[in-house]
Amino acid sequence: MDEIAKQHDVACPDCGAPMRLRESKHGLFYGCTRYPECKGTHGAHPNGAPLGIPADKHTKDMRIKAHDAFDQLWKPLSAPYTRAEAYLVMQSLMGMSSDEAHIGKFTASQCQELIDRLATHHTAKEITMDKKIDVKLTPCESSQIESFGYCPDSKTLAVKFKSGGLYHYANVPADVHEQMKAAESVGSFLHKNVKGKFEFARQLARAK
Repeated sequence: MDEIAKQHDVACPDCGAPMRLRESKHGLFYGCTRYPECKGTHGAHPNGAPLGIPADKHTKDMRIKAHDAFDQLWKPLSAPYTRAEAYLVMQSLMGMSSDEAHIGKFTASQCQELIDRLATHHTAKEITMDKKIDVKLTPCESSQIESFGYCPDSKTLAVKFKSGGLYHYANVPADVHEQMKAAESVGSFLHKNVKGKFEFARQLARAK
């Protein structure tokens, strides 16, 4: 296991000393080499790879709180989203890519930011929109996005994800839609130019 630990070079988040891969009844974990003077630990995958980015106690506590807030989007039976859709909400709220939007990688301040944004998110407003907006969707080449479309009258950009979620982004200028149509990567364009910049709502009914 020492050879595996050397491959990942994990430093203790509490004291900075090297960490050693250890076994417990719950599975593998990283423990500080200065134990028992330092009791720093960090989780590990079954193959020995570290879980997320090591953090001190305060950051670990904040990650737990952030997860508790985030899980309300998809875990309860009454939750409005699937797990995959909840991660899309996180990406949009935080303006992050799918690789970045993992609480195990968050700093304490990012955890607090997510908690605050979720508190004012109103579960993505959970609307079909009082004014029914019909948006014609056009299929596209993307690993995450199935199709998207635009309603010039309401300035609504509609995006259908392959996970099944359909979202409307409000007050989007027409030129943003034109740029998205011409973009080499639709997903990258959405991440850089739409997510976190426009209010959005998950649609409970399918667009045309």
